[in-house]
Amino acid sequence: MRYYTIDEQHVVHGPFPFEGWVEWAKRMENLLEFEAVCRVGETHIDGDCWVSTAFMRRINSFFGGPPKLFETMVFGGEYDGYEWRYSTWAEAAEGHRRVVDLVMGRARPVYGYWLRRTPLVDPNQPFRGVR
Repeated sequence: MRYYTIDEQHVVHGPFPFEGWVEWAKRMENLLEFEAVCRVGETHIDGDCWVSTAFMRRINSFFGGPPKLFETMVFGGEYDGYEWRYSTWAEAAEGHRRVVDLVMGRARPVYGYWLRRTPLVDPNQPFRGVR
């Protein structure tokens, strides 16, 4: 497992060994600090569904290429449990917007480009989860 950190300007640092990462992780246990530094987006939809995108802090990378350090997850609704992963803050912000559009019915899914617990395609491909 590889460990990464992110700073207030959304610059990712690492990988670090576990020991070098622990102090930063302890600081992120403070919810306000986590929200300010790690949360890319959080959108509540119709009270029973929400979309969350955040920096994941640690990653197992099985496919090579740049690590997927950010994740969007849907909780509730038709896409409950689906997740998308990205390498950069900018990709994650754009992905969050696209997933919100998908969940709200303003976009349609493209089969095979999202994750549901396990990858369906090579995650090194560009994000194409919704159009």
